[in-house]
Amino acid sequence: PIDSTGATVGRGNKKSGEGNRIQILDEEMSGVHAQVHYRDADRAFYMKDSGSTNGTFRRFSREKDTSEPQEITKGALYRLGQTELEVKNICVTEVVPR
Repeated sequence: PIDSTGATVGRGNKKSGEGNRIQILDEEMSGVHAQVHYRDADRAFYMKDSGSTNGTFRRFSREKDTSEPQEITKGALYRLGQTELEVKNICVTEVVPR
């Protein structure tokens, strides 16, 4: 799961100095390929390409996601390197202090 602190997605690992929360072994993926973050105001998660060599594509779009973060929606398909990711579920919960 990805929480409100967000995550980076990429090929790199802590050993290489590129500590991704989501590590995918794909030679076409950059060390730190994309960033996922949460916006409280929208109560939504967003993905943005990190300036990767091969880009981050939302399915059916030829445009690289390099300038503006795109909202992650249920059922969305993304291609990072040679890897396709499908968003199966999005669950935003609040933690209420005792």
